[in-house]
Amino acid sequence: MKREKCMSKTKVNEMKIFLGAISLALSLGLVVPFGYTATREVGAGRAYSTIQAAVTDAQPGDTVLVNAGTYSESVSTERDGAHGKRITIKAGGKVVLRGGFNIKHSYISIDGFEITASGGNAIFVDRDANYCEILNNNIHDFGPYRAIYMPKKVKVPAHFAPTGCLIKGNWIHGSKAAKVYIALTGINHIIEDNEIGPGVIIEDAFRPFGDNHVIRNNYIHDVKSGGGHTDVFQIFGVNNWRVRNLVFEKNTIINWKGQPWMADCTPDSGIITIRNNIFQNIRGAGISYCPQTRVYNNVFHETGYGKIGKAIFIRSRSPRGSGEHSEVRNNIFSRTGGYRGGWYSVAQGARSTFKGDHNLVFPRRRGFREAHGINGKDPLFMNPSTGDFHLQSGSPAINSGTTLTGFNDDKDGKIRSDIWDIGPYEYYGSASTSPPRK
Repeated sequence: MKREKCMSKTKVNEMKIFLGAISLALSLGLVVPFGYTATREVGAGRAYSTIQAAVTDAQPGDTVLVNAGTYSESVSTERDGAHGKRITIKAGGKVVLRGGFNIKHSYISIDGFEITASGGNAIFVDRDANYCEILNNNIHDFGPYRAIYMPKKVKVPAHFAPTGCLIKGNWIHGSKAAKVYIALTGINHIIEDNEIGPGVIIEDAFRPFGDNHVIRNNYIHDVKSGGGHTDVFQIFGVNNWRVRNLVFEKNTIINWKGQPWMADCTPDSGIITIRNNIFQNIRGAGISYCPQTRVYNNVFHETGYGKIGKAIFIRSRSPRGSGEHSEVRNNIFSRTGGYRGGWYSVAQGARSTFKGDHNLVFPRRRGFREAHGINGKDPLFMNPSTGDFHLQSGSPAINSGTTLTGFNDDKDGKIRSDIWDIGPYEYYGSASTSPPRK
């Protein structure tokens, strides 16, 4: 009995110590829920006056909640989070960061900030920053640098690190000319649901080096050239910066004063898939020297200027690479190029293994010949002036495509019918089902 009373008293004392610790944490502005994670608040009258101080103290599972205000600092992570216990740095209200973030560790989330005038890259993602999340940020006027930058390591192949980051829901824009908007290395990154523009770019919107990246459902619009060679995405095969299994899908690109893509490849690069996109009012052509470049079910509308302007070039030239085993299928080329151009061109070195068919060209173009292609018939879009490229009833693109492997949905995410339509949208007998231009 005495032993039980002693143990009971010990437990009471332990509980008092535990409650006292919670009380102290609360007095410091911390919230300590079950699981011993904390919300560390930043702002006037809070436990922390700077974001960096709170981030330095943050442990796996903690949230750094930054209250509304303007903060002039550059913030670097201090330690890794963990699977199921991310370290989240989150804006609570309108938070303007006049600086940037340096993500050096794994399982870090940056959510909801306005980042501007950084004097460098707005968000730097180092090679050890695996499984990072960059969400819902408003990044602008950071030029001439980059919005989100993963550095290329010459001695470390680009496909090694970091791994598995998610870049989603951000708005990247501004009147200051930026070098590149999003530069990737590593493997298995997803870049989706971002808006890019209006803006001024010196080089490229995306540089996706590494393996297995997906760039999808982004809205890229009204981006002017800042004086350089501008591409929506560019890759080039030097210093082991290979690219494999890149998917660029369901994006809308409008009013881009450059090329949709420029791809040079290392010998071990390849499988570049471009599908279910809208390219509207693009000045140049998409050019690829990469093997297995696959261009499926896109719309190219008013792209490729000049009498012989093409929308796509598949090329082969040493040392830039060879476009062997490439395919161009189920695309609509609408008012692209001039009377002798407007669709695609394939270099001699890539021609024997090339497959191009089931494409629609409008208006009629001299020299366009495919076994199942359509030359000169109006695709009957719903309203291209507002960016709505869904098909009307009676469109010649309906049931005129070929069934492909590797995907089975359209730009709206709907499953395609047994006989595919040409273009990014499958016709289901109704009017437009998605907002125009996005």
